[in-house]
Amino acid sequence: MSGQKSISAVIVALALLAGLDICLAFTHPLARVPIASLERSEVYQAVEALSQEKGSPDVVLLGSSLVTAPALQSEALYIGHTIPRFRHRRVHILEQELARTIGWQPTVFCLGTGGQMASDAYLVTKNVLKGSKQPLAIIYGVAPRDFQDNRVQTLESTPAFQTLATLDDLGERMQSPPYRLKPKTDLFLGRISALWRDKTDMRVYAVLRIKKYMERLLPWVCFAKYNEKHELKVQKHGLFPEEAAGEPTAWPGAALDHLSVDLTMEDYRFRYNPVSSQSLATQFTYFEKLIKVSKQRGITLLIANMPLSASNRELMEPGFYQSFVTRVSKLCLQNQVEYIDLNSPEYNDINCYADSVHLKPALSSRFLAQLASATGRTKVASTLNRSRQSLAQSGQSL
Repeated sequence: MSGQKSISAVIVALALLAGLDICLAFTHPLARVPIASLERSEVYQAVEALSQEKGSPDVVLLGSSLVTAPALQSEALYIGHTIPRFRHRRVHILEQELARTIGWQPTVFCLGTGGQMASDAYLVTKNVLKGSKQPLAIIYGVAPRDFQDNRVQTLESTPAFQTLATLDDLGERMQSPPYRLKPKTDLFLGRISALWRDKTDMRVYAVLRIKKYMERLLPWVCFAKYNEKHELKVQKHGLFPEEAAGEPTAWPGAALDHLSVDLTMEDYRFRYNPVSSQSLATQFTYFEKLIKVSKQRGITLLIANMPLSASNRELMEPGFYQSFVTRVSKLCLQNQVEYIDLNSPEYNDINCYADSVHLKPALSSRFLAQLASATGRTKVASTLNRSRQSLAQSGQSL
């Protein structure tokens, strides 16, 4: 009898667990709770912003912060006030510049995110830019760090992978080195179980609630919080670190948040050196996958080599930068994908950049104008114009 009760209890417990997992799969109950989590990450909010747009954008920008910095800095100047840079993803200024080139104004949406690797750009293309959200064209701004970054421990550790990867993205990753059981198990369970995937959010929320209850019930207990000056210290009033997710903004005329030139140079020296042949091979494999899925869906793809200061390029191993450019352009040629090199000598000077890597606001609008002009001479312009003509012939509103 006791054995039957134990089995029944186990069945009930498993059913409750399955029910909770299904609930989490369809609605994240902690999404609106003030905690730092994947749901507050740039990639998540940018994709959410796209889902709120009517129809699909004509052009989508992909790439790292080298793409988002000039796009959003210019957009803030164009709009004339601060914008929430994770959620404001229409790039009206580039739309206007493209209109000067092709004669009409397409919609442009930026799904570039800080630290975006080639594998992340592939996941965005494969799992987001489809169906009713499939664009006519993608402009993907690339740079060496997108393929070689020693701060990214594993491909699957990025916010984009954790947020966007599906079960069919696991096959290759499960068979790829390093062959450690724990990360492979975590990767698999995270894709099949929302409960497992959101365990960090729930742990953070539990810690936050415990700390608040302890302060309420035990007057002598006090935890560190942020005050009005954004200083973190032990105090009774303020914002707990767990709920200090914030709302990053872009200000007109101001560079996006960045480190000093010296700290950025040191950071990128570590990112670039030593070169990981395994990381390069993996990222170039995903780069080719991005090209393939774009072709399969009939999306016109344009690859743009982004500006980098001479000082930043000097941090790389001798010959690495030119090898990178050659490899990217060769793959584009082999796959009939157009490639433009926007890293012209005018961007060599470190004074063009806020931190040696990201263009200053004063140059961002000029860069977007150059990007629009170069795009106007590619298949992207032809694709946009064909779509425009097709809509006109069908009598749809333009």
